[in-house]
Amino acid sequence: MEVTRKSYYTEGFNAKVSVGKGMVALIEFYGDYMCPTDSAKSCENLLQAFDYYFVVWGIETDSLKPFMNKNVPAIEFSFALPIPDTKHPVSGDPILYTGRFDMLGQLKSGGIYVVDEKTTKALGPTWTQQWDLKAQFSGYCWAARQYGYEVEGAIIRGISILKRSNGHAQAITYRPPWKIDLWLEQLIRDVNSMIRMWEEGHWEQNFDAACSLYGGCSFKPLCEMPNPEQWITGNYTERVWDPLA
Repeated sequence: MEVTRKSYYTEGFNAKVSVGKGMVALIEFYGDYMCPTDSAKSCENLLQAFDYYFVVWGIETDSLKPFMNKNVPAIEFSFALPIPDTKHPVSGDPILYTGRFDMLGQLKSGGIYVVDEKTTKALGPTWTQQWDLKAQFSGYCWAARQYGYEVEGAIIRGISILKRSNGHAQAITYRPPWKIDLWLEQLIRDVNSMIRMWEEGHWEQNFDAACSLYGGCSFKPLCEMPNPEQWITGNYTERVWDPLA
């Protein structure tokens, strides 16, 4: 998506060439990955879904365009911001909230929105209704506002990827200031709770759906042991994640 949009809005290629460049980028990124036989996300199906997106929302006719910031289209918006009232327990620096969304978009009506594209297996009424309190988009809107963009909310576009067909849906979810404030207050409480647990050396456990969501928690084996600390070495490799790298 990024390659296609930059080709069209920044480099001046026409729609057909821009979509073609996006397809080439998709193929290169997919590489030699061997798709499981029970998955619909083969390279061929992803290419079909990618092309389908621009059939539905043609880049030339789409009412949603990248917001132009000093004649530069706001494609792929990255941010890193200090979370208020938080402090790293070792360095004393603020805890950073970092992220990246697909585009800062503007409708013909003039409203500015954060834009995110998603793939899914199925679409329906529940798909469009699930975003109204989603922290992901409250955080995106908060970040955009911190940079001075008065976004009204988020536009989420979904493409269903099946082995023989595709579908599409679009949801618009609004984020008035009071809703963002509620999200930020909860985020601050959650982060400070994490810091307190780190200082106490005791981590609260969630014995519910968190163990199996998104393919399952990789640390589940530790929760099934009476002495999990003894099983960390040799079974897990420490990896330091730096979102700013």
